[in-house]
Amino acid sequence: MHSVLVIDDETDVRDGIQRVLERSGFSVRTVDNVTQAMSELKNTPTDVVITDIIMPRQSGMDAIGFIMREFPATRIVAISGACCWPLGTVADTRVATCTGCHAQGEIKELKSIRKEKKKR
Repeated sequence: MHSVLVIDDETDVRDGIQRVLERSGFSVRTVDNVTQAMSELKNTPTDVVITDIIMPRQSGMDAIGFIMREFPATRIVAISGACCWPLGTVADTRVATCTGCHAQGEIKELKSIRKEKKKR
């Protein structure tokens, strides 16, 4: 089973993403901040991280930088309910981005990742 870590400070968003992905066959863990995410990633391998961008204390950009340095094989989906954040700051093809309410595209991307891994 493919594993996903969801980082979001909003409980409803975390829980909603978890429900949708578990129904699609993913193993999902959730945390509400970047510090917890870093600890979780060090302890448990993860195929995909879905991170909110705008969070208190540390942002999703902090999480992305850490993941790209420490876990380069981990796929990243950056999400935000805000309509505008600097997409140019994520200049890497390993990071899929989503702003506003475009979660269906991200779910399709995750399903394609699952299919790719099954072929290997």
